[in-house]
Amino acid sequence: MRRTIATVETNLFEGAILVIAVLFFMLGNFRAAFIVALAIPLSMFIAVTGMVRSQISGNLMSLGAIDFGLIVDGAVVMVENIVRHLAHKQQQLRRVLTSKERFEEVLYSAREVASPMFFGVLIITVVYLPILSLTGIEGKMFRPMAVTVLFALAGALLLALTLMPVLCSYFLSGKVVEQDSRLVKWFKRVYTPILEYSLRRRSVIVGISLALVVTAGFVFSRLGAVFIPQLNEGTVSIQMIRSSSLGLTASVELQKRAERILHEKFPEILHIFSRIGTAEIASDPMGPNVSDTYVELHEPSKWREIDGKRISKDNLLELMQRELTLHVPGQTLLFTQPIQMRFNEIMAGARADLSLKIFGPDFAQLERLGGEAVQILRKIPGGSEVAFDPLGRVPLLQINPQRDALKRLNVSAREINEVVEAALAGEENGRYVEENRQIPIVVRLTEEQRKSVQDIKRLLVRTEDEGLVPLERVAQIELVEAVGTITRERNQRRAALLISPKGRDIEGFVKEAVEQL
Repeated sequence: MRRTIATVETNLFEGAILVIAVLFFMLGNFRAAFIVALAIPLSMFIAVTGMVRSQISGNLMSLGAIDFGLIVDGAVVMVENIVRHLAHKQQQLRRVLTSKERFEEVLYSAREVASPMFFGVLIITVVYLPILSLTGIEGKMFRPMAVTVLFALAGALLLALTLMPVLCSYFLSGKVVEQDSRLVKWFKRVYTPILEYSLRRRSVIVGISLALVVTAGFVFSRLGAVFIPQLNEGTVSIQMIRSSSLGLTASVELQKRAERILHEKFPEILHIFSRIGTAEIASDPMGPNVSDTYVELHEPSKWREIDGKRISKDNLLELMQRELTLHVPGQTLLFTQPIQMRFNEIMAGARADLSLKIFGPDFAQLERLGGEAVQILRKIPGGSEVAFDPLGRVPLLQINPQRDALKRLNVSAREINEVVEAALAGEENGRYVEENRQIPIVVRLTEEQRKSVQDIKRLLVRTEDEGLVPLERVAQIELVEAVGTITRERNQRRAALLISPKGRDIEGFVKEAVEQL
């Protein structure tokens, strides 16, 4: 958060200073440049006021797209035209204008450019209107940006039509000289012969322009496309996917080893914290075999140098993956960023940039197809990070009541459910009172007995005539393996693969993956 706010502050400040410097350098009139520069803070004041009234927070998305060049565009046109008229009027009269003459000239100049300037700003504003129609995640991300820019442009237009002429009428008194700076004079010397040649060879210029447009269209059609460009959040998120049959204790041990390796091998790391499994508030349900590891990094200026060159973030992630794969094998690593990972989950239902789902009724067939798909995707350039979601097989205890035995021994299926639930999950049989606290008393099998199929088979089930029979006489009990990559969905089963393309655009990777698969 601190880094994001600092980025917004730095970008806005540097952008404003750059535009103001260009104004003073290009306009050739100090007073006129100062008047135009006032449009920047005043427009931002109007934009911030609109944000407060609309309850839009100031962040990288809402303020990052503000272009001060667009904001001062109308003010530049207005003030420059006023300066031109005042200078020409003084040349005609060969004297300094009186207050009345200056006010009349400013009013005439403002009316002359008010209409084209208004429609010019309106055209720029219309570009942002389609963004307001976005809904869902896209709308929540980009509508604040569009609304903020519209507030700023509206404020800039209002100031250009009202305040700028007023300030010019007061501060552009005395002798006003219209002159070009040295840079503008140089540009005119270069541009004038080009313009004259273009007017003489109109057909040639139009033909070249059309060819450039066609070429640009062809190049644009070959470009990749992504909905959200990847931003550097300053924090790395590593998802470690282990075998689905792995217990919590073993998963925690692997996690500790991985964090110890990261701390020892990488001085660029500031803090590491992890989350394994599902929290009490199950906003992000995961098994105990999956962990989200958040790695906070130092400033890039503090990172190590290799061969006299500062290490890049991509190189740092490659080194992390290499060390973890070497010293903590048996897990799949997916490198991403916290905010990026959350948006991937919201939009695609997977933590990676892409996910491939294979549907079908047969577990074994899906597992085979999933394995083949993994091998194909890993061979495609950019598909280095491909993994099952999650990887491995899960042992399941399957208890199937035998209807013939139930009828013969006079046992209800409800009784079987109650016995199994009490033995494995536990059943509250009372409460222990200690001072002002009530502690529930839960009865269930011990941890070792719950892992033993033979102990579960020997559970006693009560018959309708108050007799007791072992569970194995009325139900078929067996330990089976289910493919951990498979979950039920719409009466079908699916194999899910997580894919994080590296070094290329997602659209190009998808096209090649479809062709290969």
